[in-house]
Amino acid sequence: MFDLICRIEANRNYDYHEIRLIESGVLNKGNHQIPEDAKLSFELILNDKNNSLGVPCMLIGDIPLELIQSDGSTREGTLWVSEFINPYSGFREKIGQPFSNNVGVSEFVIRFTSSNKVYRVAIDILATKENERLSEEMLDYLSKRFSDAVNLCFSRTMIGAGNSKEMTETNISRLIREAEKGISSIETSWPIFSRQIRTVPERNIVIQRGGIPDSPEGIVWLSQNQSNIVFCDASEQTLKINNLPVKLIDGATEVVNDNANIRENLVILSYLFHIQQKLKGIKGKLELEKSAKIGVKQEYLDYVSLDNIVSRYKEPVIRELINSVDNLEKRAVTLYRNLAKIMDKKTPPSFYPPIMTPFVVKNVHYRRIYTSIYDWYNLGDVVFTDTELFYGLRNLTKIYEFCCLVMILDSFVSLGFTVNQQEWRDYTVKGFGGSPGQRPVNWPNNYFAISNDYCEIEIYYEPKIWRKCNSKVGDPVVVLAEYEHIIDHYLSPDFLLNINWKSNKSNDLLIFDAKYSPASSVRDYAIDKLINRYFFGIHQIGKDGNMGRLPTQAVWALYPKRGKNVVSSSFYASEHCLGGTSPLLPSLGGMNLKPSKQTIFKNQLSLLMQKLAE
Repeated sequence: MFDLICRIEANRNYDYHEIRLIESGVLNKGNHQIPEDAKLSFELILNDKNNSLGVPCMLIGDIPLELIQSDGSTREGTLWVSEFINPYSGFREKIGQPFSNNVGVSEFVIRFTSSNKVYRVAIDILATKENERLSEEMLDYLSKRFSDAVNLCFSRTMIGAGNSKEMTETNISRLIREAEKGISSIETSWPIFSRQIRTVPERNIVIQRGGIPDSPEGIVWLSQNQSNIVFCDASEQTLKINNLPVKLIDGATEVVNDNANIRENLVILSYLFHIQQKLKGIKGKLELEKSAKIGVKQEYLDYVSLDNIVSRYKEPVIRELINSVDNLEKRAVTLYRNLAKIMDKKTPPSFYPPIMTPFVVKNVHYRRIYTSIYDWYNLGDVVFTDTELFYGLRNLTKIYEFCCLVMILDSFVSLGFTVNQQEWRDYTVKGFGGSPGQRPVNWPNNYFAISNDYCEIEIYYEPKIWRKCNSKVGDPVVVLAEYEHIIDHYLSPDFLLNINWKSNKSNDLLIFDAKYSPASSVRDYAIDKLINRYFFGIHQIGKDGNMGRLPTQAVWALYPKRGKNVVSSSFYASEHCLGGTSPLLPSLGGMNLKPSKQTIFKNQLSLLMQKLAE
């Protein structure tokens, strides 16, 4: 058995205290919270006289933390203490700050060399006021672009179901738009549609008092019901039989009615029934989402849980979705009832596919409505990706990466590019670009194809760049000597953009890496490492199978914080930056990117694309 103790040093906001995370090999339940700027140390007390477990190993998230056996002993057993490596000085220290700028959900992982069991302790890392403000800025940006963000990053490219076997999926926001389009098309056409609705004449025999037969069926009915024939005075006669006056008490007459209960109208009625049932089910699930509270109690003053920040933006979005769905459902019910009354339809209809009959093709109102119905059924299954936008953002670093992804795509769209394709790819498959796969829940799409008149760009989010033995012609490859003996070694930048120019058939690579750090840290510690890794460390396999020129034309470290002092994070002198008098390629340096700085980023991106096109 063993105990794991986290010691938190005193801060101006709180006193020194300890958290016993694991006691006698049992996880202590509860919501464990730690401020992001806390200075920590760990002790693992191992009471294993037979040494059956082996040596303990610890991870903070996915980063190893070294445990050193202490020379001292305790009554409980062998003592192991943590040893941190300072990321700036490289010195080994007993106390560290492993969660600086890493707000959100994390975990401590304990395993032993002689045991297969893994112990995981969930930790909620609380944000400082500075990171709270920055996360609010990013979440506000995402919530204002909620629909676009969901459709770009959590939906697959929609392909017509009629000529493709590829499965399609949609989300609530897209479904709401299609429902609005279909319902509006019927509402707009209703004044004329209701007067000119297609009907077919239908002959019916009606028994009327004093009715005179006017059809063969009426004569047959009268012959079978001769009790309705009464001899009478000539003044009361209805007709003569054998020259004798008779009157009819009841007679069967033919009535021709316009019957609207036909296929062309049943298609529309079944669509309205289907749409209201679909919307009703979605509203119920959204109500459940709304009632699920993700807010947590905070144990430290002046610090806030990321879950509480996210919940402020999640609830209004879900409430707006519920209101939109409820409004559409009411409108669909009204149209259904009005049409069912005209058609004299008392029971819910079966499903009728929107087949274009000659009448529908000729009638503009039917044709417009049928087009909307076809688009509705072509949506495919509803995937509740709208709320994934929030459930997937459990870590501030991921929020920043996702916000960067949306801002990069939005900037290219503002520069005249069109998004042609988006999907999720499995990058664990060896070979650059991976293979298309089913997107995991809470994961955004990681591949996008955009284009304009001059070039086509593929945007890869967290791709894997392999060594040459796992690559093919045209792939970027890792050429660093550091890991040459590891066959399956790869590099994984946050964003890789592959630009294919239409004019000369050449291509360029742009690499952006998100660093949730201030400008000074990017300048002092990140840029040199990124240049060495992604500029010098990546080449490309040419068409002849040999290495060609260096393909990387930009390496940018994206960061959201300016820091207390404004510093330049560019690799070049100012006159050689993109906005300078003598700009150079490749473009190397840091780029301050957050929602309030997106316009500046877009301008720099525009200058880079112009320089590349020269």
